[in-house]
Amino acid sequence: MVVAEGYRGFQKLFSPRVAARTWHLVNHGRPIDLILAPLYCIGYFHTTRKRMITSWSLTVGIALIVVIVRYLPQPWRGIIDTGVVLGLLYGLIWVYVFTIRTFKSHTYVVDPEVTKTIKYRTV
Repeated sequence: MVVAEGYRGFQKLFSPRVAARTWHLVNHGRPIDLILAPLYCIGYFHTTRKRMITSWSLTVGIALIVVIVRYLPQPWRGIIDTGVVLGLLYGLIWVYVFTIRTFKSHTYVVDPEVTKTIKYRTV
């Protein structure tokens, strides 16, 4: 789980994109985007169609897996839960690492895949 979820899922894909979208949000975010910042950074809206479908599909898939794993007998459920916790901790560390790197360098590590940027009118 640490390799599949933590390294391949978080470190290589999710964390750099969240950091890039966070940086974009800080610099170009509208008030509603700032209110919904976690959803924006994950990629539920104002992103490419592919990213939006991927984000929503992963969320639904993870929810279904959680329901299925609930019915597994011990020790299998405990083993899976331990792997998930380790993978999530590893991934959370990399979210912080990429966010700090992005904010220090003032540039994106990866494309934030933002499709809609609204410019404000100056009065």
